[in-house]
This record gives sequence, C-alpha cells and structure tokens, in this order.
Amino acid sequence: MKFKSLITTTLALGVLASTGANFNNNEASAAAKPLDKSSSSLHHGYSKVHVPYAITVNGTSQNILSNLTFNKNQNISYKDLEDKVKSVLESNRGITDVDLRLSKQAKYTVNFKNGTKKVIDLKSGIYTANLINSSDIKSININVDTKNISKIKLKETIKFHIQLI
Repeated sequence: MKFKSLITTTLALGVLASTGANFNNNEASAAAKPLDKSSSSLHHGYSKVHVPYAITVNGTSQNILSNLTFNKNQNISYKDLEDKVKSVLESNRGITDVDLRLSKQAKYTVNFKNGTKKVIDLKSGIYTANLINSSDIKSININVDTKNISKIKLKETIKFHIQLI
C-alpha cells in the first residue's frame, strides 16, 4: 500500500511541477496570450441596443422580460421594425400573419426617448419612408385583439360557398 501511495504522490508532484514550469515559461495558452477579440461584434464598432417590448393579446399581457436587439445608431425602417414585431408575435404567442389579418385590431406603439409615440397598424401594410435611429427607441408595446371571426364561422362560410358551386 505504501508503494502505491508513493507512486501516486510522485506522479502528482511531477504533473504539478511540469504545469508550474509551463506557466513560468509562458507556455500556457490561456495565461500567455491576450484574448482574441476580433470575432466579437462589440469590437467591430457594432454595439448593441436592447429595446424592451410588451405583448398584449385580447387585453391580457404576460410579464415576459424580453428585448429586441439592434445595432447601436443603426437607421432602421418601419418595415424592418414591423418584421421583427411579427417575428416576436409568432415565436412568443403563436400569432401568424394570417391571424393578424383576421384580427379585429393589431398595432404596435413605438415609444421614443424624447417622449413621443408612433402607433403603427400591423394590418395595413403601409409604411412611412422615415428611418428610425435604433438608439432613439425607448420601448415597444404590441397590442393584438383577435376577437374577430371565429374559426367555426369561417369554416361554415367556406362550406356554404363550396355547396353553391
């Protein structure tokens, strides 16, 4: 037993001694080399802006602390912003583009840091030519009211039209 512990101790001391020698000779890669920051977008001049958003569907909202991410000082169009809003609605709440078109009301409000607000209708498909600086956006509130046409009525309407033909 003493022989096994002697060998184990000798091996452990050998590993520790060689590791310590590597650190003294600057051969350890993590200790000797500076971090490579070229792959990080932060050091390419593209700092990120995180814009919080809230989703309200049929008068109920969930407390989801989520953000839309934009490049800092990026000029974005209302079309690009609407595409991000629609993507968030589909991923978080399962509301598709078809659901938005059939909804009673679908809009989002962009709150700017200077206190102004801009309300955009998600159903209209009309976009202003203005560009928004992403750093000027304070928050986004998305409001969808899907209480319009029930799927049962829609199916009955489709069956009725098919029977006439």
